[in-house]
Amino acid sequence: MRSFQIIKYTPEFKDDWDKVVQASKNGNFLHLRGYMDYHRERFNDESILISSEGKPVAVFPCNQVNTSIISHGGLTYGGLLYGNSLHAAEILEIFSSI
Repeated sequence: MRSFQIIKYTPEFKDDWDKVVQASKNGNFLHLRGYMDYHRERFNDESILISSEGKPVAVFPCNQVNTSIISHGGLTYGGLLYGNSLHAAEILEIFSSI
């Protein structure tokens, strides 16, 4: 099984983030950084990018509310966004790491 690295999102990862969203099964324009960042002053963004072997494979849009992390309160829906390259066991491993 592959190993995964959890990376806190920063603007330098914008292109990587957007590529993952565009190739994902469950993402849409709401999850692209241009849309998310438009309202960034309203949310304490804690989003993460997940990579394997130096390549981004998933993203998790989330923000902090008090002492909790939620899957992004500014979006219609959130959750882990990923493409066809991940299998169920790997997704469970990523959730465990998050």
